[in-house]
Amino acid sequence: MEAGWLPKTYAVLANDIAQQLNAYGQATATLISAALTDAFTWRATFGWRPFDPIGLEFFGGYTLTAFGGNAVAGSLISEATGQNLPAQYQNQDVALRSDLHSFHVGLGYRQRIGDFSLQIALAYLQSFASTSSIDLSAPDARDQAVIDAASTALDSYLGDFYSRYFKLPVLSVFIGYYFL
Repeated sequence: MEAGWLPKTYAVLANDIAQQLNAYGQATATLISAALTDAFTWRATFGWRPFDPIGLEFFGGYTLTAFGGNAVAGSLISEATGQNLPAQYQNQDVALRSDLHSFHVGLGYRQRIGDFSLQIALAYLQSFASTSSIDLSAPDARDQAVIDAASTALDSYLGDFYSRYFKLPVLSVFIGYYFL
């Protein structure tokens, strides 16, 4: 099991590459970056070391990326999804977030150095499911229904991009300590 966070610079780099490949535009890149800003990552990984003395290992597993998020202009959400937020939220910053479910497979090198372990790995990560939402509550039931519809549209909009384009290389460096 591993835990960490998704640095904003990694999300920005992935967005820049996708934009250079004409995968999506700046508005979508802004939404994705905001939804995943400083997200927590948790990985459950299973591996096999066929050549333990030389440290080579193969691994795969599940990755959860969640609990991050940031705010963007409400008008940007409306523009991207085609679902207008209530007028009073169009020019306000609106919090959004995404949770991604992905699988990963990779190849790594692990070496024990005394009580420490050093691992360097290169993996492939692909999102297979996601949920995205707007974190906004309105005192009026009619406005809340519009916000809920926009949140559903955002989930569908970003979910399509995550499943289509979140197929990423992951370079990892781990330092561990053996307690026993």
